[in-house]
Amino acid sequence: MAGGMSRRMGQDKAWIPFEGRPIIARVIEVLREVADEVLIVANDARYAELGLRLVPDRFPQGGALGGIATGVGAAAYERVLVAACDMPFLRADVWRTLIARADGADAAVPRIGGEFETLHAVYTKACLPAMEQALAAGRMRVISFFPDVRVRAVGEAELRAVDPELRAFTNVNTPEELAAAAGGSGRRQERLVLRLSAVIERVLASIDAVSPAQWSMRCDAEGWSVGFEAYHLARGLERQRSWIEAAILDAPPFVFDWDETHALNAEMSATEGDPDQAATLELLRGEAAKTTSLVRALSDRDLDRTAMVSGSRGLSVERVASLVMVRHMEDHLRSIHHALSA
Repeated sequence: MAGGMSRRMGQDKAWIPFEGRPIIARVIEVLREVADEVLIVANDARYAELGLRLVPDRFPQGGALGGIATGVGAAAYERVLVAACDMPFLRADVWRTLIARADGADAAVPRIGGEFETLHAVYTKACLPAMEQALAAGRMRVISFFPDVRVRAVGEAELRAVDPELRAFTNVNTPEELAAAAGGSGRRQERLVLRLSAVIERVLASIDAVSPAQWSMRCDAEGWSVGFEAYHLARGLERQRSWIEAAILDAPPFVFDWDETHALNAEMSATEGDPDQAATLELLRGEAAKTTSLVRALSDRDLDRTAMVSGSRGLSVERVASLVMVRHMEDHLRSIHHALSA
């Protein structure tokens, strides 16, 4: 029926204890419910102890796209389920929804808050040539090959029919984030602050360590520089915070158009040079502090207000803070890490 791949996205995350066993054991368990084969793409021999076929990453400098391409190429089946190793709340019924939607397409990819969930998606062997061409051209963003294949975006409404809170798409990086996601921290605001703070801490630590020479490095052949990624990360937090602030004042929700936003970002990257490093770091620290302070002050009523609309689906303030903001930061941080490790 399908091949399953569990992509290693950081050594520690896969082995964070969850319900008495590593997160990756939970990922494997769910994939076994819906796939005829489960394999692991990793260059760490430790994963061999899980008893599955271990496939070395063919593109160790290719980021997430390299791992996906490796898994799709190595799988024994035409259709491949790709899952990151840091998603403790995967659900078989969500996978079945994606599998059903994959008929007639080369890939079925969830789209939440305007963003593709590329590490929780179904790909077919037909995607492999386009993936390899993108990697050869230095285009490391997973979505860079999408224009060359038939991608079916699976929207939030359809996903919420089986997973109302979209918990299947929650990824964690530390035990603290896992505790927050599992509801171990009590109040909803406290869980959000804990999750945001953990991601912000990683962002600031990574960008603080960037040297002036690294600041102008390109994240991929057609992408932004490290400095511009950091600048856009800060401005994105400012924009997303404004959606929340407007929602609190009962203003109409912000209508998010992914294609329009992508076009504006591309235009900005082509016309503006690298931002000043010191000024960008100061801006980022300020936006991070304002964002954390705002979320900490939210009431339960505030969290339930609609802050943005993507397609035909409204996202609550809580979803913007817990999903859109976190994904935004992690996507930019992933691009920066790729540039620094290349």
